[in-house]
Amino acid sequence: MARRKRLPVLPFPLSPLTTGERLDWLLDMANTTPTDVLTASPQALRQAVFNLRRYIFDTEPTSHPNLNRTDVAGALNEIFDVPRRVLATVADHERVVFSFSEGRAGLDAREEGYLPVVYLDVPLADMVLHLALEDVRNHFLIARIRRCPELACRHRLYFAGRLDQKYCSRACSNRASARTAYYKNNPEAKPRAVPGKPSSPTQPKSDRRFPR
Repeated sequence: MARRKRLPVLPFPLSPLTTGERLDWLLDMANTTPTDVLTASPQALRQAVFNLRRYIFDTEPTSHPNLNRTDVAGALNEIFDVPRRVLATVADHERVVFSFSEGRAGLDAREEGYLPVVYLDVPLADMVLHLALEDVRNHFLIARIRRCPELACRHRLYFAGRLDQKYCSRACSNRASARTAYYKNNPEAKPRAVPGKPSSPTQPKSDRRFPR
């Protein structure tokens, strides 16, 4: 009996992130440190590339050339620096001017009934910057992106579930309350004796995995 020819395996299409997922992705990547990326497992890096492709509407069978580099962690760190800077500007209520590299844009509107696909012939970091600026400009909940004021929190960015939410978590809120009570009861205490504040200049270890 003749062997049946095996059908080629076609790559499945990538669905783009929804509006809510896009803001979540920006926030997660903004809180991802370069060390998180460099120490991530191969599986975590593949998941990061997968979500990045969904963010930039990359539905092609092969991903962007920057994501095919041997040093994919280095490429991701360069790209993730974009949401770090953009959301930090939002949370800190600052004015920052971002520079783009030179490039071209192509518009493909040949398909009826579908949104045109824009291909940017620019570095991937510029593509992410362009999309991130559009997302923070158009998302009606962007004002809820804030920076946690707790000293032991590494000042991480977070999404405020309530308008009056000041800290990113109950743990940070409790540490801040404990510090206030400590100073009230010990007005002459030195800063190094404040509970919850790191005694060494090194940053505390993150308790979150990369990526989420």
